[in-house]
Amino acid sequence: MTEGTAETGAATGGVNILLRLEGLTLFAGMVTLYWAWEGSWLVFAVLFFAPDLSFLGYLADAKFGAMVYNAAHSYMAPVALLTLVPGIRAE
Repeated sequence: MTEGTAETGAATGGVNILLRLEGLTLFAGMVTLYWAWEGSWLVFAVLFFAPDLSFLGYLADAKFGAMVYNAAHSYMAPVALLTLVPGIRAE
């Protein structure tokens, strides 16, 4: 077992703190951008909680549910949209 992981594979200690700070920084940055772009706060609230609905995938099957849940909680899709949308708007 290496330092920074528990027997379950979960992050502990300094790694856990770093991951939480990373998430807090991302959240603060996105809230600031949303505020600067003058988006609807009702839409923000709906979109904020939308990934949590992905747990419904577990009703079909545990493997499928885990896949859907992990995909919904990944940063790849939001970062891709954040990168592509301004370029599409410019055209």
